[in-house]
Formats: sequence, C-alpha cells, structure tokens
Amino acid sequence: MILVLLVLVFFSVPVFSPAQAETSDPIADQIIITGKDIEKMNVVKIKDLLNQIPGVSAGDSSVSVRGSSKVKVLLDGRAINDPTSSYGGVRWDMVSLKNIEKIEIYKGKGGVEFGDDSGGGVILITTKKIESFEGNIEAYLGNLETQNYSLNCRENKGNFGIGVSSAYESADGFRTNNDKKKFRASAKIQYKPEKDIHFSFSGDYLKEEKGLAGLPEFPSPHSRKNQNMASYLFLAKFREIKSRTYFNDTDTQNQDPDRNLDAFIQIKKFGEAFVTDISMGKWGKLNCGAGAEWARATGNRFDAQEETQFWGFASKNISLKSVPLSFTFGVRMNAYSEFEDVFNPEFKASFKQDVFSLQFAASKTNNMPSFRQRYNETSSMMPNPNLTMEHADNYSLSFFAQMNAVFSGGVSLFYNRLTDRITYVRGDDGRGQYENFGKVTYKGGEISLNWKLTDMLSLRSAYTYLEAKDENTGKWLPVKPGHRLNTDLICTPIKTLSLILATNYTSRAYTRTDNSQSVPEYFIGDLRAEYNFNTMSFFCEIGNIWDKSYFCADGYPSPPRTWLAGVNYQF
Repeated sequence: MILVLLVLVFFSVPVFSPAQAETSDPIADQIIITGKDIEKMNVVKIKDLLNQIPGVSAGDSSVSVRGSSKVKVLLDGRAINDPTSSYGGVRWDMVSLKNIEKIEIYKGKGGVEFGDDSGGGVILITTKKIESFEGNIEAYLGNLETQNYSLNCRENKGNFGIGVSSAYESADGFRTNNDKKKFRASAKIQYKPEKDIHFSFSGDYLKEEKGLAGLPEFPSPHSRKNQNMASYLFLAKFREIKSRTYFNDTDTQNQDPDRNLDAFIQIKKFGEAFVTDISMGKWGKLNCGAGAEWARATGNRFDAQEETQFWGFASKNISLKSVPLSFTFGVRMNAYSEFEDVFNPEFKASFKQDVFSLQFAASKTNNMPSFRQRYNETSSMMPNPNLTMEHADNYSLSFFAQMNAVFSGGVSLFYNRLTDRITYVRGDDGRGQYENFGKVTYKGGEISLNWKLTDMLSLRSAYTYLEAKDENTGKWLPVKPGHRLNTDLICTPIKTLSLILATNYTSRAYTRTDNSQSVPEYFIGDLRAEYNFNTMSFFCEIGNIWDKSYFCADGYPSPPRTWLAGVNYQF
C-alpha cells in the first residue's frame, strides 16, 4: 500500500490548485488558502471549501481533521468553536466567505501556540484588512424555502478603519421539525498610528432558532434549540509584542415537551494572551507567549461551575545554511484548576528543494471535555460529570512534488494515538452520553491530484484513508468512515464563466461503538456555476444532483436534491 502511495505522489497535490502553491508552503500538513483562491473555487459555504482539502471533513456546524473533531478554529484570534456544543461544533455562520483574507490549516499540530482542543489541528481565519471603501451585497434563494442575505462593508480614513457585516438565513428543511433561522451581525474598528503599532476592537453576535428532528428511528418532532452567541476581541500590536484579549458569552436552550425536557446552559469565557519574539543574537529569535483563561458555566439542571487555566509556550526555528533543512522545536505548559497539568512538546523537520519537499512532524496535545458533555442534558444526550481530558500523540510524514505545470502532487501518512478518548456512546433508546475510552488509534494516509487536462478543463481530487479503532476491543470507532474521495471537475469555457462538478464518495461507517449498526456507503454529486460581469456575479448550485437517499456517518439522513440561485454585487 505504501509503495502505491509513493508512486501516486507524483500525480497529486496537497494544496488544491497550482495558483495556491504560489502562496502556500507546499506541504500537506500546512495549507494556506488566500481570498483570491476562494474566489476561484466557486463555493457558497465554507464547508464546501474545506471538504476539498485532503483529510478535512466539514459540515454545517462541524469540522474534523484526520478523524478528530478536536479542531480549534480561530477567527481573527478568537475561537468560534461552540462552547455549549457536545461534539466540538463550530459556528461557521460567523464567517463571511467574501470577507476572508486567508485561511491557514494546520493538521495535527498548532497546539504549542493555540493550546488544548487542537488534537486534530488548528484552523486560522483572517478577515480582510480595512484599507479603502469596499464591500459586497449578496442574496440567494433556493428550494425548501431557503433564503440568505448578507452585507459586508469596510471604510478607511487615515489611521482609522471601520467595518460592518451582517447576514440572515432561513430554511424549512426536508424533515419534520428541521427548520432554522439565523441572524448574524459584526463590527470592527481599527487604529494604526504607525507601521508596527496597531489596535483593533471587534464584536460579533449570532442568534439561531432551529428544530432538532432527531434520528429516523427516534424522531423528536417537537424538540427545539435556541442559541445566542456574543464574542468580543481586542487586538494590540506594539513593536514585537502582540496582545489578544477576548470575551465569549454563549447560551443554548433545548426544549422537548415529549421528553419533559427544558435544559438551559450558558458559558462565559474571558482570556488574555501575549506573544512576542525575543532576540537570541546569532541564534535568531525565540517565539514565546503566555496567557490565562477563566470560564464559567451555569444552567437550570446543574450547579454553577468555574474553571481557570494558565499557559506558557516557546518555539524556535532553526534553518541550516549549508542544506535546505529546517527544524522547529516547541513546548507548551498548561495549568488547570480542575484537571491535571500538562506538558506538550512539538517537533517539525522540513527539507525543501525547488521541485519537492519533505516534512516530519510529531506533537503531544490534550483535549478537554466540554461543560456540555459533563453537565448538560438534551433530548439525545445525558451528562457525565466524571469525564477526564484525553491525551493525543500525533505523528505525520508528508511529501510534495511539483513535477510540471500539468501535474503536481503529494502524500501524507499519519498516526495518532489517543488515551482516554472522549466518545459518544448511544443506548438502545436513542439517548447516550460521552465516555472515556482506554486507548484509540487513528492511522491512515492522504493523496490528492491536480491535473490540468486542457486550458479550460482541470481535475482535482483528494482521497483520505482512515483506520480508527478502539485498541481495547478491536472495534472501529463510530462515525469514522474508512474511505473518502472528493473529486472536482472544473470547466472554464470563457474567462467569466466557471462550471464545477463536485463528487463525493464516502464508505460505510458504524453508528454504534459495538459495531452492531452502520450506515452504507454513498456516492453523490453537486453542480455549481458562476458567471462574472463587471462588479456583478451570478451563481447557482444543485446539491445531490442524482437525488439519492443516503445517511451521514452519524446516522442522520441527508437532504434530497436541493438548489439555490443568487447574485453578488461587489463595490
């Protein structure tokens, strides 16, 4: 199998386009997607963008990297992971694709600087700088009563800049009690008196109301969820010192009269982090930082809980002049009020030539059980206050080769070992709780292909193999398909028109820890088109074009054929 992977490496790419390779470090474990790249990808939602990356699987409110859903997602430095979620949910609703400057994806690393809950990796999203008066208005409609409207606007005057953004989305859904409504608003003010002095303050608010239809065998036709999330961030840069101050306030209410359930949970987090580079003379610079976070959870079904943590980290990069070889050493220490203290090292070695590069990475990370997993109750989940943190050892080997302008490619092999892994265990009545498993391993590989067939036709494909097992029982972990293959066929008959046929194959996945139930494999396709005319762009998308009935890995049914059409105006 490994020999086959090494042969195929010369006909694949770890980054999704040749244009991407010009701006990104061409290594499969570290990918940078720029705003210009996003424009070329012709996607409506950020999940469609991320699903084109090998090893990354994203949903409407989730993301996993190499099988792990413990992925820290930061928007301009503040986490948009839902603290009231039980499965590591991500509020992609707070991200406007048209307002993104770049996205950085770190697979299986990033924990030294960004801390716990990054066992799968880290995703950094940076919004566009405020440099002039610009923005966009976008609207689209679709079946199932889908509608979406959004606005982004930025203006700069001298040393000051201001930006605002807002969006509204609603849909009826394809099942009973599957409707949703979302509203988002955000604002940002920046002040830049000098080149290396910068201050900014931003705030985001998100409100969501939705129905929770439940599993087909255990429907919940009256279960409702209401959520409010407010997030604030103050960034300061003074010479070599960077400061990040953040406050998040999220509350979620779950109601289900059929189960006599009315559960409310509110989580507040306040944190401060400092990062700087310390000169070491002829040895270069040492990147280091420290910080602290306070968190409080309240609810109507448990007593108030408070937790604090403190951390410090240091990282050093060493590049050899005689050979194109570099090393990065890092270490992080976390001290918790309610859990054991941890010491997590990270190491990376990179060898780069003009046409190929090779990288080996190793790291230790820890993932925390959420307040919701430990204390809250919903129509499908019971609390488990005895949960402990899980520990992960992550190893990866990545290779990249840019053979010519037509073919380029790379491959990654990874091995992750987790102890006390936090896993959802569902009972016979459809309800379950999160439990710690003894030892779990994730191992597999990633291959991707980028092939320019003609001047107007190109193909990109990303394949991920994942073997996720409980080493104590030998059983496969639930919700972890072994094979995923995403392929995009891109056609640009004229410069202003792009057509994309996106297909996805996902193999069978177990839905129970005892492997007694599973969902079958599926193969689906989506069709997207976009036409640009001056400052206007018109787009449409047909999802599940063959109208197949299939189930996601978690056992929930997926929508039938859907469509949407919209317009975007850039100013």
